[in-house]
Amino acid sequence: NLIIIPDGEPAAIVHALDVISSKNSCNSCNSWLKILKNPSLSKLDAQYYASIENIIAAYQSKDAVNEATLKKFGALWERNSRKNKAIIEGLLQGIDTLAQTIRPEIQAKNLPFVLLAAGPSLDTIADKMHALAERAVIIAVDTALNFLRQTGVSAHFVLACDGQFWNSKHLERADLSKSILVVEPTVYPSVMRLNAKAIYLSAGEKEKLGQGGSVATSSWDLARLLGAKEIYIAGLDLAYPGYKTHYKAAVFEKMALRSGSRLSPLETKSFQALRGGQPYYATASYTDVVGNNTPGKGKVLTDKRLSLYAAWFENAFSAYPEIKNYSLTQGGLAIAGLEYMDVDAFLAQNNIRVGEADSCVFVVN
Repeated sequence: NLIIIPDGEPAAIVHALDVISSKNSCNSCNSWLKILKNPSLSKLDAQYYASIENIIAAYQSKDAVNEATLKKFGALWERNSRKNKAIIEGLLQGIDTLAQTIRPEIQAKNLPFVLLAAGPSLDTIADKMHALAERAVIIAVDTALNFLRQTGVSAHFVLACDGQFWNSKHLERADLSKSILVVEPTVYPSVMRLNAKAIYLSAGEKEKLGQGGSVATSSWDLARLLGAKEIYIAGLDLAYPGYKTHYKAAVFEKMALRSGSRLSPLETKSFQALRGGQPYYATASYTDVVGNNTPGKGKVLTDKRLSLYAAWFENAFSAYPEIKNYSLTQGGLAIAGLEYMDVDAFLAQNNIRVGEADSCVFVVN
């Protein structure tokens, strides 16, 4: 097979790799991918070719991460799927059914979407959540539910993808009576029994949510499938600004605090979290969080795992250029294609539309 990408964006290489990988019997691209470089040609545009090499390296790392994840959690996923089988076969519909039901309403009203991830910067918009909910469809990852509980706002859609017991604690005592819950079939069984307005599977007969290794990537793809033309993201730091891992009072942080001891305090667990993913400093979004506060030129601590998620978002933004993507928070990892917009600017340019997003959810029985 020969695939030629003349004068293309570096992200186009990912699509080419996906095409080749789908036709290759080997699961890992590391077994068949070979790189031949022409030094005299690459010197003409070193930055361009360096970006391609970085993308290929991230693609190769993704395969290694996927293999390690399957080895670590494969048995758990299989066990959860067996326990969830009766509910899945008897009650649940796929994401394509949800999209077909809601997409016409979303597109007719041209509603913006606000996606809530669980990074430390999420705290900066806590006092704006009610105003945001009056103007947009709210999608929240399960790890952000405690944040919503504190602000008194309900998400229109909540995503749960992780099959581990401890991850199900994010949804414990959550009021989902006004929310549509979208789940992987491998989630911990108690998640399937939550009292949500409706529960849908993340995959259907014709559509399925993209999986970039993070519930945040699946949340973005849900917004896309539901017809979003503008997606505003908060808390997508993919880094450790201020050496923090999540927003204040996140379930993981509260659990680590409660389980701390004199010989293993919270600081030890935080240090292990920061060191566990091969950390390094990378360009921060919008402002410098560790140094001179020069816009767009600062550095922030991230790691290899989080950089893979960033690569997924960059590829998705490139693949769907008709969707405009903005970040309502700053200080995390810089992501190509994600522009910063101050939350007050968003509120100023979007009129209050109380009930319009709710009405889109109410069409689901």
